[in-house]
Amino acid sequence: RSPGALTEAQVLGIWSLLRPVDPGRNPGLLQLCGELRLPDPTRRLFAALQDGRHDVRIGAIVGLHRHAASGWCDPALEDRVLDAASDRAVPADTRAALVRVCADVGWTQIAPVAEALAASDLENVAAIAGAALDWVRTPQPVEGVWADTGRDAWEAGPPDSSPRPIWGFVHGDPRAVVVDAEGCPSWREVSATAPADDGLRDAAHRPTTPLRIRTLRLPVESALRTRVLLAGACVLVPASPDDRLRFLDALVDAAFDDALDWLDPVLPTDATTLRARGRRALRDGNPTQARAIFHAAALLPRPPPDLSRWIAETDAALGTPTTPPRVRKRTSRTDP
Repeated sequence: RSPGALTEAQVLGIWSLLRPVDPGRNPGLLQLCGELRLPDPTRRLFAALQDGRHDVRIGAIVGLHRHAASGWCDPALEDRVLDAASDRAVPADTRAALVRVCADVGWTQIAPVAEALAASDLENVAAIAGAALDWVRTPQPVEGVWADTGRDAWEAGPPDSSPRPIWGFVHGDPRAVVVDAEGCPSWREVSATAPADDGLRDAAHRPTTPLRIRTLRLPVESALRTRVLLAGACVLVPASPDDRLRFLDALVDAAFDDALDWLDPVLPTDATTLRARGRRALRDGNPTQARAIFHAAALLPRPPPDLSRWIAETDAALGTPTTPPRVRKRTSRTDP
């Protein structure tokens, strides 16, 4: 999805050159197989799971991991991986690796298989399955504001500065509020267990099925891991202060007050959140309350750069001279 991405014809052309190569000579080809948008890319990966060569099986595991964490993952892959992880014909170490893949990509139905393998007499198998089971059983809160990266989970490329959808979640609620790239907010039904989007739309062109939300744990710089959300085909990361500012402004401007009330308990009490509360108070005809909120925001770290403008508008509404807000001073070099 990044600018400069290869076309489908280019991808197929490259793969036609690589397909005859024995993965035993270069197991990385199986990783590439999982990343490219190929017709039925998992067929070769599942065949490689049965290969007697350890390096080939590991390459297949990595390829399945890459494909499973993708926004364009085959909807049938989850059941196929679960079946393979349960198949005693597959070597135990490979089954444990598949369990870890399922845990990392948010397929929590793997828990019974992980529990059985965690009791294995093979120390390495038990350790891998036990760690995966702990991750599956750990609640993964999603509350807060998340921004669409505009690319797939494993995709790299130059940063794209164009506006992207921004999502707000409250843990345990089967809804999300989404501000699209044009700044229009709407509600979206979501689920942790919903099937893949079937593409059906109602008369208003809205999806008729819940959107599946998965929590991904992706390896970054070897042992370190980072958590992202996969909402359908959208990879979401915690929103930056600028993205959260744009998100809250869109809700205030559209008078999407139900969403503001719904999200308010999970938003951090920082200058960006206070600015949104002040804007809402000013919009609703409460300039005195708005002015107090804006001045409180000015005392917090990293106040938005346009805060003085909103204080000036509030003072104009009150008919009072504009006074510069007190700004929080740094007390040390390490103070943010």
